[in-house]
Amino acid sequence: MIPGKRSLLLTFGTALVLTVLALVLTRATSLGTSSPFLLFIVAIMLSTRFGGWGPGLFATLVATAASIYFFVPPVGALGIASFDLIVLLIIVLFSRDLTARSTSAQDVSRMVAIVNSSEEAIITKTLDGTIQIWNPGAERLFGYSADEVVGKSIQIVYPPDRHNEFENTLARLKRGESLRHFDTVRVAKDGRRIDVSISETLLRDAQDNVIGVSKIVRDITQRKHAEETARFLAEVNDVLASSLDYETTLASIARLAVPHIADWCAIYITLEDGTIQQLALTHVDPTKVERAHELQHRYLDDPNAPYSVPNVIQTGKPELAPPFTDEQSTSARDGEALKISPDPGLKSLMVVPLIAPGRIFGAITFVSAESGRSYGQADLALAQDLARRAALAVDNARLYHAAQSLNQELDQRVAQRTRELQDANQQLRLLAAHIQSAVEEERIRIARSIHDEIGTLMTAIKMDLAFLGRAISGNGSPKSPDALCEEISATTKLVDEAIETVHQVARDLRPGVLDHLGLRAALEWQMQEFQERAKIECQFNSDLDELELDPQRSTAVFRIMQEALTNVARHAHATRVEASLRKEDDHLILEMRDNGKGITQAPDTNRFGILGMRERAHVFGGEVMIHGSPGQGTTVTVRIPMLCLTPRGSGVRKEG
Repeated sequence: MIPGKRSLLLTFGTALVLTVLALVLTRATSLGTSSPFLLFIVAIMLSTRFGGWGPGLFATLVATAASIYFFVPPVGALGIASFDLIVLLIIVLFSRDLTARSTSAQDVSRMVAIVNSSEEAIITKTLDGTIQIWNPGAERLFGYSADEVVGKSIQIVYPPDRHNEFENTLARLKRGESLRHFDTVRVAKDGRRIDVSISETLLRDAQDNVIGVSKIVRDITQRKHAEETARFLAEVNDVLASSLDYETTLASIARLAVPHIADWCAIYITLEDGTIQQLALTHVDPTKVERAHELQHRYLDDPNAPYSVPNVIQTGKPELAPPFTDEQSTSARDGEALKISPDPGLKSLMVVPLIAPGRIFGAITFVSAESGRSYGQADLALAQDLARRAALAVDNARLYHAAQSLNQELDQRVAQRTRELQDANQQLRLLAAHIQSAVEEERIRIARSIHDEIGTLMTAIKMDLAFLGRAISGNGSPKSPDALCEEISATTKLVDEAIETVHQVARDLRPGVLDHLGLRAALEWQMQEFQERAKIECQFNSDLDELELDPQRSTAVFRIMQEALTNVARHAHATRVEASLRKEDDHLILEMRDNGKGITQAPDTNRFGILGMRERAHVFGGEVMIHGSPGQGTTVTVRIPMLCLTPRGSGVRKEG
């Protein structure tokens, strides 16, 4: 039992009860005369054992008083009582020592049990580093048994590059300092480097003298791996965000993966034609890149291997190959495969696909070689996470470039359309000015025609009428009836000429045949008129019957023919003109071909004649196309949609 944990009332009460009980039993039995102190001694020992020094002394005093009063004769009572008290005190001290020793043994046993059951590695050592205690946790962590290391220096678990830590730690401990959660690296019996956190505390005795060092070692490999993985993925994110060029991005990923995940890493992408191209290969040792290429080609490019790149790209599933042994590597799948070096160079590998939404566009291989690392499911999960981030970044870059391309194309189209609109506006302004000028010129021409021709005729008629008036009134020289009839006939002829002149002016403004006989007849009449006026042979053909087109379209087609014939007369130097009118797919087609000199280049669309022709067709959603070659003449094709076309006299309208 552990003293001091019970209440004073309980411990002193127990001592009193035990002493009284011893008194009663002694008086009730023969012990009162033969051995009156025996039961008192037992009561004192039990009281000391149960309650400690205080209850033991209390029981001694009570037992002494009871002995003097009940059992010691009055003669010499004081001397006997003193002797009895001394004996009882010796008994109490002896009993307390036994109690202390028993308690210390229990504490030590309890402490040993705690140390042995701890999952942490607990080590005690001297100040100079000699191992004294090596618990099972230390055995599991470092691989050494207690028998192998107790009595040896703790430097047995120090890596060669960290022996200076031993000297620094020893100096700090000798200065009385303790170490708390010191992160470092130690080495196990099999050579593995282990990330550990160490706490070291000085052990002192009751006089506060340093008697050793207690050391707790915790394995933090998983924590360190998680921290390194987090830093690695953060660096990956920075790299992925730094460039929108997917080749640069993937090559950077290969460099980052070495050596954090692999000793060498290769990245493949699928081209548009389905072939697989190696985009990057990085090795932890640049001198072994060529060897890595050789191994990659012999093993990982084989489509028949379940963990090959083509197989992973085809299935979209990652592959974790079982660890290679030296026997496997030098055996028989490809007898020549690994003769490039005595060391096969393959220990473990993973192949993970690069998957973008809706497509698999490549794969990444991770190979463990010189490091001897064997991949597990945690490594595969990290590789897949890396591939997922890389694939997402590549897909984002592809979408960005596609958006940029579309934006550029849109900008180009907008710019082109803007230029076209500006050109069209300029052409329309020029055309409007030309039309205004043409209207004024036409007015001048009509005015001159009226003045020169009709005015002259009217003047002559007026003079003839004046002459006849004088002859009839008798004021002039007498004329015979035959002479008067001749004058009247001449005047009538002048009137007819005036009427014909008016008709000609009207026909120039708008031919009546277009309104009365339809478009086909008007075009045929125009060809005849042009032939008579320009002395150029003309031929008109049409497979259409007499048709009635709406007036607006009829006028547009007629004016386009007039302008085309005017251009032939002015520029073509032709001797023959052919024209045809037909219908194709609800479109009216007028085609005119001459045998003149032909155009030497693309026609100038800013020329008012051509511009006017195209604007007339454009009003109805049509077009005017001009083609030709030097010496071969020129062809003008007019194509205008037909909204309605009705055979003359049918009374039926057809929507076209």
